[in-house]
Amino acid sequence: MLRIASVQMNINKDKDRNLSKILHYLKKAYKKKASMVCFPEHCIMPDENNLKPIGPFLDAIGKDCKKFSIWCIVGSYAKEFGKIFNVIYLIDGHGKIRAKYKKTHLWRSERKLVSSGNRNKVIDTEFGKIGIINCWDFAFPEFIKKLSKKGAKIIFCPSYLVDYKGYLDMLKSVPLVRAFENLCYFVLASAANKDTARISYICSPSKVLSKIENKEGIILADVNLKSIRKLRSYFGL
Repeated sequence: MLRIASVQMNINKDKDRNLSKILHYLKKAYKKKASMVCFPEHCIMPDENNLKPIGPFLDAIGKDCKKFSIWCIVGSYAKEFGKIFNVIYLIDGHGKIRAKYKKTHLWRSERKLVSSGNRNKVIDTEFGKIGIINCWDFAFPEFIKKLSKKGAKIIFCPSYLVDYKGYLDMLKSVPLVRAFENLCYFVLASAANKDTARISYICSPSKVLSKIENKEGIILADVNLKSIRKLRSYFGL
């Protein structure tokens, strides 16, 4: 069994304050015996107009990942080669960046300043294969299906869900639907800011294992990746 965690946190314009909160929840996840923890989209630097070098922030998070032997999925706007991207970083239990993913499907408010990525891949970890998407990517099922077809048994989705009014019921259904149609575990980690939907879930293909709504906090669930192979065989997917 693998214990995974999803953090729903309030994201501040003060980057150092965000870092402090991330480190706080990393320690909390460790104390709750989680092996992997997922944070919301751009939780380090949420303002694409006011960026600092990302390295020192990732170093600080990596240091605690190594200290606690915990894997971490964390996001930030970051500048590379003169362009701004919405990036998700995967940091392993040794404090090393194992992968990074640049958001492919940008939300409408991002499109003026942020460049989109154009590739995604399944990542091998010591626990099994995982996939990472970013917020609005979840509206593109075939994009996610490519990851599950390549063997991903958990899909992590850091998010900052805004402009959701009139669509909240739909948003609440997405994690479980994506988990079933891909026969995988689906982890949504959202922000807790007042302008966001404030919903985070950990789902198996058949049910919601854990959720948090309308507040900041951490949720956990124990997942059995061996069961995914059996389900895929049973359903022929």
